[in-house]
Amino acid sequence: MEGTIFMPRDEEHMVALNSSAAKSASSYVKVDRVSIGYRSRKTGIYKDAVVDLNFEIRRGEFVVIIGTSGCGKTTFLEAVAGLVPVSAGQILLGGKPIKGPGRERSLVFQSPSLFPWRNVRDNVLFALQAQHNLNSETRQRAEDLLELVGLKDAMGSYPHELSGGMRQRVNLARALVTRPELLLLDEPFGALDAQTRSVMQEELVNVWQAADLGEARNALFITHDVEEAVYLADRILVFSKAPASLAADITVELPRPRLPDHKRSREFVEYQDRVLRELYASSGGAPAVEIAEEVAE
Repeated sequence: MEGTIFMPRDEEHMVALNSSAAKSASSYVKVDRVSIGYRSRKTGIYKDAVVDLNFEIRRGEFVVIIGTSGCGKTTFLEAVAGLVPVSAGQILLGGKPIKGPGRERSLVFQSPSLFPWRNVRDNVLFALQAQHNLNSETRQRAEDLLELVGLKDAMGSYPHELSGGMRQRVNLARALVTRPELLLLDEPFGALDAQTRSVMQEELVNVWQAADLGEARNALFITHDVEEAVYLADRILVFSKAPASLAADITVELPRPRLPDHKRSREFVEYQDRVLRELYASSGGAPAVEIAEEVAE
């Protein structure tokens, strides 16, 4: 966040939480009374971005965070990535507090950050080079992932030769090739057109369900698209308007493998309706439209 200084505000609470880190081993990610705030460089005024978040993520879960624009979703994801410090509370990963970036986490941004002078294969291999883990096995893993995301015939192409959806596929393969324990995705399809976005959602579901990802079976995905949230998630966390707090925790009991046809099912639409209601309630808006009833008529 430009023009801001993130700073701790409750050091005593952070020290107290260190003593309880070992108790959180039963959950993979534990968010314990987390607040994140910043002081504006221009005005010097302190503002909260996230307030008193409490939830856990179990191993194997695909968790989607949804909320209105500017509510604090990205700030929270950056804290999980270790890029932004918390002001109070603590985020535990595998029972250990997050104190900075780590190779057990991979972050996918909305805009693909590919090296223009590297081809598709070499962009993916860069993640392995950065971890000094480039060998015949990991090279093959990179090629397998590129084939899985539909880029087998584009491995020698350069970013300027690719569409937006293809560049984001490269970005996803690069994030997964190191087999991170936690995949963090910040509205990765937000800049794509509707048709490409739908295709990329399906690609992500296919990769999540079919790829040999090692420990990469945990994901935290940010979106403001309700249909996308229901289609991807095992659980949906609804954030309130800024400063963000947890307004609802919804378990999505739809079968996997997820298929595009599921989006037209009664159950799917009912989940959309529920998420919309929670979003409106948490933002102080008017009641959501009876989506499920309209579709049924």
